Amino acid sequence: MLAFYHTPMSCSTASHIALEECAETYSRHRIRLYKPDEHAAYKRDVNPLGTVPALQTERGLLTENLAIMCYLADRNPQLQLLPLDNFERAQCLSFLSWIASSAQIARRQSRAPQRFTDDEAAYPGLSSSGAIKFKACVARIEERLANSSWIMGEQYTVADGYALVVYHWALLDNLDMTLYPHFSAHLQRMLQRPAVRRALVEEKCRLLELE
Repeated sequence: MLAFYHTPMSCSTASHIALEECAETYSRHRIRLYKPDEHAAYKRDVNPLGTVPALQTERGLLTENLAIMCYLADRNPQLQLLPLDNFERAQCLSFLSWIASSAQIARRQSRAPQRFTDDEAAYPGLSSSGAIKFKACVARIEERLANSSWIMGEQYTVADGYALVVYHWALLDNLDMTLYPHFSAHLQRMLQRPAVRRALVEEKCRLLELE
C-alpha cells in the first residue's frame, strides 16, 4: 500500500488530489514541518530532504509533486490524468514545472524573504518583488483558462490540482479573486469533482466555503 506524507493546504495538496482521483489505497501521514521534533523524525525515518509531499511506494520513496503526480498518472493510464499525445504531455509537464519553479518560488519570496537573504534591510524589497511575481503567475493562469475549462483545454489533468493550490495561496495573500473570473470558475468546477472534495475535506480546506 502507498503511504503519503503531506502538510494540509501546502503544495502537497496537488499530489493529494491526484491520489484521490486515482482512487488509490493509501495511508495518510500529516507532517507538521513547523514542529522541530516532528520534522527531525520525518527527515530521519522517511524523507532525508525533509520536504512534502513524499510518497512511499512498493519500490521506494518518491518526492516532489511533479514526480509523484506523473507516477500516479502513469500508474492509472485509463484515467488520462496526463495527455496521451506526446507534445500535449510535454506541455502539461511544462506547466507543472512552471508552478514548482516559478509560482511556488515567487510566493515563498513574498511570504518568507528570509529564505533568500540574510540582509534584513532587503526583506521589504524582496517581499514586494515576490508578491508582484506571484500576482503575475495568477494572471498567467487566468489567461490560460480564458478559453478552456481545464488547464490543458477540455481534458482534466493533474495540472488542475496544482492550479487549485495556487488559487488557495492567492486567497491567503488577499488577492481580489473577482479580478480573475476564469480562474474562479475553474475553482468551482474543481469543487464539483468528488475526488477533489475528498482531499479538501480531509485537509479541512476553507476553499469548500466558496461553493
